[in-house]
Amino acid sequence: MTVRFTKYKIDNLKAKHIPYKVWDSQGNGLHIRVQPSGTKTWRVKYRMFGKEKAVTLGRYPDITIAEARLQSLKEKLQVKEGIDVSHEKKLEKQKINLPEVEDDLISFKNICINWAEQKSKENKVKGGEALNRFKKYVFPMFKDTPIKRIKTHMLEELCLEIRNEYGFYETARKVRQDFINVYKFAVKREHMENNIARDIDLIKRIKEVESHPAITDKKKTEDFGKVISLLNRNNEDIVLSTAIRLLPHVFARPSELRRMRWNDIDFTNAEWTYQMTKITNGFTQKIDRLVPLSPQVLEMLRKLYTGTKDFEFCFPANTKTGYINKKHLSDSVDRAGVDRSIQSIHGYRASFRTYADEVLGFRPEICRQQLGHKVYDKNGVAYNRTLFLDERVDMMNQWSNWLEELSNKVVENYFVRKQQTIS
Repeated sequence: MTVRFTKYKIDNLKAKHIPYKVWDSQGNGLHIRVQPSGTKTWRVKYRMFGKEKAVTLGRYPDITIAEARLQSLKEKLQVKEGIDVSHEKKLEKQKINLPEVEDDLISFKNICINWAEQKSKENKVKGGEALNRFKKYVFPMFKDTPIKRIKTHMLEELCLEIRNEYGFYETARKVRQDFINVYKFAVKREHMENNIARDIDLIKRIKEVESHPAITDKKKTEDFGKVISLLNRNNEDIVLSTAIRLLPHVFARPSELRRMRWNDIDFTNAEWTYQMTKITNGFTQKIDRLVPLSPQVLEMLRKLYTGTKDFEFCFPANTKTGYINKKHLSDSVDRAGVDRSIQSIHGYRASFRTYADEVLGFRPEICRQQLGHKVYDKNGVAYNRTLFLDERVDMMNQWSNWLEELSNKVVENYFVRKQQTIS
């Protein structure tokens, strides 16, 4: 859009959901850029050696229309003399050591994207692979955290989580190298003084961890529904049948579910709170976790309560620990007819992670928080267990409703024991 600039017209330029430009009818490449925040910035477009470039003059109304037009004319005259004005301004800024505008607020996410875009120009495949790793593992954790507020230990924690939680050693190693490259990119552009990613310890290969079998393909939601149906139709001992039915609804680690205590269940507020243990580099860490309980889960627990309310644990057993063990859980799943080579008792976390995001449309950071993974705020501080609580309550309710719908749609069972033939 081109207009004759007046104070009235510029003052009445409204912010939109994306940035847009308005050009000065007097020419010289002068235009004003309106950001979604409402900020209005004067810029001058020019060409140098056949390449289109632009230089920023400053913000409106700090710089008036008359001053912007005069400055744009000066910039154009310099361009005619062969001077690359934007490059000269960068050199001048370096000489007087002025920081970039709002440099402290530049997000880690933006720097990663900029580096990946540059990498793609050199190698499209590797640049694309790096960006995909960022989208899957990095952005959900750091969101819009400014790069200057991220510490080395945060980067290292994510690399170790990729290795330990997902069992992806090679991916963890590549993400570490991505971080080093991103910070090298940031240092060169003076967003950072030092490459803190170089202090991340080398990611060591641990005992090979096989990915737990899980149905995660969007085209196989019907198959996932058949698994849920098998679990729901299991009517053996109420302790074991309730335990395996809860697996897909709360997707806690099986060890955490087996240790569920009645004192940790709040029927009034529909919550299960407990501490989960994570071991990182030999150090044991206790992390508080809160699981909103859907109406379906509450109904299952109320029925179980009538039979086990006199015990400390929700799933009591005649064992040294006082609760069911992993074999109890696995054998019960086998008796229900679920092939654990297709959907393991550990695999419901992966199924949730995929389907809650790609089918139900919940944001990755909400899913990560519910899985007990760390998500950092803009100050570089890990969110507490109540982050996104309202959204997570809604998500858990929708998740249980979706599981119920899938199970109800099942007509026949394709998931049989390994020794039987799938027809």
